Amino acid sequence: REREGERERECERENESENKRVREKQRKVARERTKLRTRERENDREREREG
Repeated sequence: REREGERERECERENESENKRVREKQRKVARERTKLRTRERENDREREREG
């Protein structure tokens, strides 16, 4: 019974670190997407200025 609780806690810890990794990846992707969108907007402005 004691060992089972330890295994559960171990699983929870692994899930936590996995979730953390996933969140970091999602944040990175979101940052990249925002950067791209900003660049596209700037390009559109350039095109409008050029005519």
